[in-house]
Amino acid sequence: MFGYDAAVVVFTLGAFAVWAYALSWALKQPKYRWYHTWVLVLVTLFWFIGESLAIRLGKYEYLKFPANLRVNLPFGGTPQNPRWVEEKLVSLIPPREGSPKFDPSCKADSYAIPLPVVAIEAALLFGFFRLAASFLKVNKSRWRTSTATGGLCALLLVNSFAALDPVVSTTRWCELGVPNPTVTYLPFGLWNWFTTQTHQGYWFGVPTVNYAAWFVAAAVFGFLARWDGQRDDLLIRKYKIWIGYAAATIVILAIYVPAALGVTIVVDLVLVHGQEYLFGQRPVFAPKMWQLGVVALLLGLALIACWSGRRQSRIKIGVVAVAPKALALSYCLWLLLRFIHGGIFVVWSVSVAVAVIVLGWPFIARRVFGYRGAEQELELQPRSGVDAV
Repeated sequence: MFGYDAAVVVFTLGAFAVWAYALSWALKQPKYRWYHTWVLVLVTLFWFIGESLAIRLGKYEYLKFPANLRVNLPFGGTPQNPRWVEEKLVSLIPPREGSPKFDPSCKADSYAIPLPVVAIEAALLFGFFRLAASFLKVNKSRWRTSTATGGLCALLLVNSFAALDPVVSTTRWCELGVPNPTVTYLPFGLWNWFTTQTHQGYWFGVPTVNYAAWFVAAAVFGFLARWDGQRDDLLIRKYKIWIGYAAATIVILAIYVPAALGVTIVVDLVLVHGQEYLFGQRPVFAPKMWQLGVVALLLGLALIACWSGRRQSRIKIGVVAVAPKALALSYCLWLLLRFIHGGIFVVWSVSVAVAVIVLGWPFIARRVFGYRGAEQELELQPRSGVDAV
């Protein structure tokens, strides 16, 4: 493996390290250790399946990861030999957005997903989910707490990849007969985006649909997991035998993955054709302004949801919630120091500032705003391992 690019090696070692730390943290919990371990595995499987489906929609490819660290979907096909999964997914793409006008070489060589990518994504979402469980009280209304949890997970995940994606990815223009408007930013190319007129790389070469997908996947998982986990009679709970976890995993993934995929497709249609639905054939906004505006609106709604959640009076933030985010930002800084780009460095700085504010909120609330929390309130006791720290 060490014959590969240094960026790939460091990314791989770091991703496996933070995932392994999350697993170690789960196994060391004095209460509900197998429950926490199961949630980590559930997040990992959810993200692997999500990546495996997304790459088959033809918008990106993984270039530099070694084959022995990549895994294909067990019942999926390949770019050379598609099966029913690929055929079904391609049928979801609107006819005017697909080939034949695209460059036929703009196709992934493999649908196998690098395990380091899944590891860092799962560790990030697991950490943010634990952070939400620490920040947000169980409310009498499950919907309010669950919405705030989904919003916080989505905000922090988009914040992480707003910096990481432009640093590590490259872009390839795939629409024949149309001049390439994409600017080349950084050369690392751990993964490569296929861009077209409908999905241009408006965010430093990264299509905005990517951030909409990040947002939706994290929000759906955070919302459903917290909503389910606040009761002891649903799927996310502590089972006495392992077969209970295995059965629940199958059922949960059968719910979560279609839900995330369905919402992502709707958001994608809004990004590309939203102005047609609202204004007819005369768009009011430039495509770039519209698409970035839709993503900004999603983030604004998530922020409102987070603020409406009932916050804990005593907040304890563990390393498991901090380590993946710190690793991702440190990795970006290391690459940016190798190839300086002013605009992306500003984005990285904002991402760091957001991380510091969120992770340091207990200290900031006490020292800056004098907030002590509702010390006298009778706190509702969590009924599930999701809310048990």
